[in-house]
Amino acid sequence: MKKKHKEKSRLLIVSNLEVLVLRKNTDKKEYGLIGGFSKKGETPESCLIRETFEEVGVHLNYNDFQYISTFCSIFNKKPTLTRHYFILKDIKKTFLLREPHKFTALEWVNWIEACQYLGVSDKNALERFFFTQRGSAN
Repeated sequence: MKKKHKEKSRLLIVSNLEVLVLRKNTDKKEYGLIGGFSKKGETPESCLIRETFEEVGVHLNYNDFQYISTFCSIFNKKPTLTRHYFILKDIKKTFLLREPHKFTALEWVNWIEACQYLGVSDKNALERFFFTQRGSAN
């Protein structure tokens, strides 16, 4: 079975030692970062702009965020999922939960706690941000 290559864009919104996460609408505690899958023809940046508006009601422009990193999942020596990570430059925006069918809350959480409930790639991106971009884990 051939897997189609997909791309996702994710937004880190960080204030001091906290990160803004979406609490998923599941039985167990799970967090997600703002963002989602690219549509056909979308750049990672345009996907991020669309997904941010859809999920939290914030209109971003290309100057509002900065690229951090990209992770690629490989299956049978072929890329199957590429995740692009960006950081929001100015967090003084009003974020509103707009997809209550997918998420139960929008929460500021200590980054270390958030890592316990994020998917592996999102956890790795957040850890890398705090250890390399911020220069400190605490």
